[in-house]
Amino acid sequence: MSNNRELSEFADYLVVDDTTKNVGIGTTLKISAGGIFVGNTEIVRPDGTWGGPDTGLVGAQGAQGAVGAQGAVGAQGAVGAQGDVGAQGAAGAQGAAGAQGAVGAQGNQGVQGATGPDGGNAGTLDNLDSTAFLRSNAADVKSVGDLQFGDNIKLKFGASNDLSLYHDASNSYIVDQGTGDLRIRADNAVVLQQADGSETYAEFNKSGAVNLYHDNSKKFETTGAGVTVTGSIFLNENLNLGNRTTTQRNSGVGTVIGALIYNTTTNSFEGYGPEGWKNIKTVVQVGLTATGGTVTTYIDGPGTPYKVHTFNSSDTFSVSAIGDFGTSVDYLIVGGGGAGGCGNYAGGGGGAGALKYGSTDVAASGSYTVTVGPGAGTASFPSNGGSGTASSIAWPTTVTAPGGGGGSRDNYSSGGTTGSPGGSGGGGAGVSGQQGGGGTGTGDPGGTSDSTSPANGWGNDGAGSDHSGYIAGGGGGGASAPGGPTSAGVPGSGGAGGNGLAYTITGTSVTYAGGGGGGANGGGDAPGGTGGGGTGKGIPGAGQAGTANTGGGGGGGNNASPPGSGGAGGSGVVIIRYRNGT
Repeated sequence: MSNNRELSEFADYLVVDDTTKNVGIGTTLKISAGGIFVGNTEIVRPDGTWGGPDTGLVGAQGAQGAVGAQGAVGAQGAVGAQGDVGAQGAAGAQGAAGAQGAVGAQGNQGVQGATGPDGGNAGTLDNLDSTAFLRSNAADVKSVGDLQFGDNIKLKFGASNDLSLYHDASNSYIVDQGTGDLRIRADNAVVLQQADGSETYAEFNKSGAVNLYHDNSKKFETTGAGVTVTGSIFLNENLNLGNRTTTQRNSGVGTVIGALIYNTTTNSFEGYGPEGWKNIKTVVQVGLTATGGTVTTYIDGPGTPYKVHTFNSSDTFSVSAIGDFGTSVDYLIVGGGGAGGCGNYAGGGGGAGALKYGSTDVAASGSYTVTVGPGAGTASFPSNGGSGTASSIAWPTTVTAPGGGGGSRDNYSSGGTTGSPGGSGGGGAGVSGQQGGGGTGTGDPGGTSDSTSPANGWGNDGAGSDHSGYIAGGGGGGASAPGGPTSAGVPGSGGAGGNGLAYTITGTSVTYAGGGGGGANGGGDAPGGTGGGGTGKGIPGAGQAGTANTGGGGGGGNNASPPGSGGAGGSGVVIIRYRNGT
């Protein structure tokens, strides 16, 4: 029997799935020793032959049934119900129980430690995390929001509040009132600008220029060679250039194109260009502008120019401008000389006026009275010589040189007499057996040429008649030496006058303030001291006058026939000197 059966024979037993298009057994499949049954229909007999409604065709239908076993695989689709296990995924909500981990936030109770005054937790404050405030014991960073301070609320630094920053509603302040400096440091530049950065005031560049601005335009810049200025420079004071001698200039000091110097060797402004140094302007320096007395000029040995005002009579020294050399002036003042005496037989020499030399400062538009003291007039027989008159300059503190003392005369009936005191003292006169003393000098002894005098000036004592039995007069004192004594002899000779002092204030050496020589009745003449002292006379008996404007003392005289007289004192002098221009 053929096992092939047409599928249509089992149409009543088959089921087609409309979705999957699979073919399956429509009724229950039963396998037993009695055969294989679909429902109650036997389709395969125990002998292997086909059964079914058409016995002849059962074999073929049996083969078709094998395909039905493939339908049993379709039962595997029931496993798809296992998809309900996906509902078990809802149990994933148990994961929400993980929120129990949030209970760990209970650790925030550590905030309670922060409230403890004894070392609480600095990480929190009032239940705020440390990122919400700045701590004093940690390097916190303020990353959100501003720190705001009210007017006059100061941010202070330093153990003694040395540095403070604040605003007072009108202005802002950085106040450093502690020790040390206020130092602003930057790795690159320090730039001062307007608040919105639109305008620059100043720039301080590292290893570079310092720039200053006016209305956002650079006007001043420092460079390696000096400074660069854009625009004009206006000065209401002096512009001082560097001073150089010609030697310094030629050695290359400050030699760059465009350099300007003042050459102190040539007294000229010079500029340096491509052709070297060129003269711009020779400057004629000037000293004081002043009037009074007789004005002369000279240049000393080192080449320094001076102007000299010589006053042979009283006048005014008036200053109208100071000039280039300052306010200092030198001065020489000599008082008028004393006259020599004239007695019966002898007369003492007149003393020289005191000599004062020094320096002082004058003022612009200053006016100073100059007084030149006259010498004492001639002493006629029989009389003592008169004293000279003081000379002076009325600086802010007046300086006065007293006049010299007069020489005395002998009094034949009553004996010797003493010379008068003065800047230098007058000489005394004596007769046989009776001595006359010399006058006292008010000036100080010990002067030397061109030396600054002490406050009393230079002066010395006059000499007396110190040889008994001889009729003669002593010499008057001078600025550098006392008067000389009378000399022994029959008849005796008068003493020489004391020498004066030499000064170069006028540009040449001139000696001032010599004493007059003593007169005598017999013997030779007694010389006056250097510096204008008059000669004392023997016979005939008129003493010589002191030299005018030296302050020299007059020589002594005697009453030999024709009648003699004592020589007049020389007048004083005032000299003022100062630096002059070239």
